[in-house]
Amino acid sequence: MGEDSGLENLASRLQRVEDELSIVRLLSRCAHAVDYGDEETSLDSFTDDATWQGRHVSTGKTFIQHSGKDQLAEFFRAHTRAPHLYHKHFVADISIDIRGDDASSSAYVMLVVSGPGSLPALGGFGRYHDEIRRCADGEWRIASRLAEVEAWNPLYEELARTRRHMHLASS
Repeated sequence: MGEDSGLENLASRLQRVEDELSIVRLLSRCAHAVDYGDEETSLDSFTDDATWQGRHVSTGKTFIQHSGKDQLAEFFRAHTRAPHLYHKHFVADISIDIRGDDASSSAYVMLVVSGPGSLPALGGFGRYHDEIRRCADGEWRIASRLAEVEAWNPLYEELARTRRHMHLASS
């Protein structure tokens, strides 16, 4: 193996590590933005033609279906957020497969929720399956997200419904 091929191999491996770290940061940044109502950062985490689908694993029922920036912008605008409803989307155990400027990731997600003055509770958990693309500006963005919900706390749904109305009324 020549010196040039060794350097090319090293550069390729370093690029892969940088890409994986960028994707992990993307998923974390998106979770933080959704939790605190940063609509601009939430939207910038997705490609212009992105889709987001949420599905309950046990029933197969789709409960979220959005396509494109306009629908995603409305979704993020209407999403519950602090201080009306505190929630944390914990994204962990991320598995990433990079194929040039495209990637796939699978990650566990757990939602912890709490209304003002209430104790935190598990809202639900499941997995995100994301297709991710490196865009023209060099940034990785989510092109499609399937949120598979494996367990859901119905008390969270009621709390979210109540708090969402409070949030929208104050917008």
